[in-house]
Amino acid sequence: MFLTCIALSLVPTGAQAVATRTGQVTHVMLFWLKRPGNVDDQNFLRRALRTLRRVRGVNDMRIGRPLSVDRPVAEQSFDLGVVMTFRDREAL
Repeated sequence: MFLTCIALSLVPTGAQAVATRTGQVTHVMLFWLKRPGNVDDQNFLRRALRTLRRVRGVNDMRIGRPLSVDRPVAEQSFDLGVVMTFRDREAL
């Protein structure tokens, strides 16, 4: 039910996972909200995402908004970005 609520508040996300030399996997997710820029929706998503820190195998998690930079190649249209580091590929 909880994850369903999250899914209903989002449009499809972009995601990417990269293995490191230590065997850890870094997973990057970008979220575009149905109501872009809505602070209540962003806070709801942040709270929901923070619960994932308790998942076994999650070593680190960073949540943030895009930086405002003057570079045309930098993606800035998303509402929240998450970088998670997992113990290994199996933990992902």
